[in-house]
Parts: sequence; C-alpha cells; structure tokens
Amino acid sequence: MVTNLIVIGTQKAKLEQTSKGFQKRLMLFLDGAKLNGYDSVTAVIRTQRNADGFLSAMANDGVASDGTEIITFPCDQVINVPGFDIDCSRFRLGEEYHLCGISTAASVLTMAMSMHSAGLNVKVLSKYCEDRKGDRFHKYALEIMNAYMPGHII
Repeated sequence: MVTNLIVIGTQKAKLEQTSKGFQKRLMLFLDGAKLNGYDSVTAVIRTQRNADGFLSAMANDGVASDGTEIITFPCDQVINVPGFDIDCSRFRLGEEYHLCGISTAASVLTMAMSMHSAGLNVKVLSKYCEDRKGDRFHKYALEIMNAYMPGHII
C-alpha cells in the first residue's frame, strides 16, 4: 500500500510556539521521512486570500509571498489551503495518509476529519502533533478524533 505523509502547519512561527522537545522530535522525523518508507511527503500551509482573492504562493527559499517563513524539510510538494477549505479530491482512495503537525486542535483536527469524511484512509501520528495552546488542547483534539474515527490515532 502507498503511504503518504502530510505535514500540517509548516509556518516557522507556529513551530516556535511549541515545546523544544516537540520541535526536535518533529524535525528529526521529517528529515528522515522519505528514508523511513513514506512514498511521498506533502507540506500543507493554511493561507488567507488577499483583497484580490489570490492565495499567497510559496517561494523556493522557504518563505511565502506574504513573508511567512516556512520550516524546511525534504518534501515532494507544498499545498496552500485557503482558510479551512480543504479539497480532498487531490488525494487518492486506496492509499494511506499519515498526518502530523501543528496545531492538533485546529489544522490537524480539521484536515483529519475532512479526509476521513471523504472516505480516505487517514491516520493521525499523535507523537508528531502538538497544539500551540498546550497539552490539554492536544489531548482533547485527539479524544474528539478518536471518537469520530476510532482506530485512526496512532
């Protein structure tokens, strides 16, 4: 089975608001993701539409066109998601998707629920997720996801 890793909340400012232990654990995991059997690695950044309705675009130097710094790690593609408008049609049925990133109670929760509702095989890697508002929000979000999609939190 094809297994894809999706990393959510790749803004540098978000990562800096998490614990140092999580930052190190996540970056080591991401640096070795392709070597550890993932067929593809996708970074997802939630963007806002500007006054003209356009999304901020990614530049090659780890900075979005709006100046947002993005953490850098080996990945195959970067997806800009406008707000919480998640288009699951880009993902393929029959493949497995592992989610990790920041923030568990917002971006990770929304993406996981949307993908699961679309019939996709999605699993949340709880060890590689953290919420900027603390462990209580992280655990609560995992409980919500586990109630809605039992067996998909690993």
